Amino acid sequence: MNDKKFCEWIRKRECCVCHQGNWNEQLGEWSNTVSHIKTKGSGGKIFGNVVSMCIPCHRAWEDGPKKNKELYLELAKIQVELFEGIRK
Repeated sequence: MNDKKFCEWIRKRECCVCHQGNWNEQLGEWSNTVSHIKTKGSGGKIFGNVVSMCIPCHRAWEDGPKKNKELYLELAKIQVELFEGIRK
């Protein structure tokens, strides 16, 4: 699986927190962030560990107590399955 293509795909998904998107007028497309559930420093990889978040929710996630980690990890696994299904 290609990390770059997967991350591009994730950015176009709705935010897993507020279910909204971040419209980037300069790019003319949805531009959410790729948020790691487990940090890269603690061994968090791309696949099965990232979700789409809009910029405000991502900032709140990074600055907050990291609530709902288990739920987001489950969602991250589902996103990998969806991405793989689309690529077949």
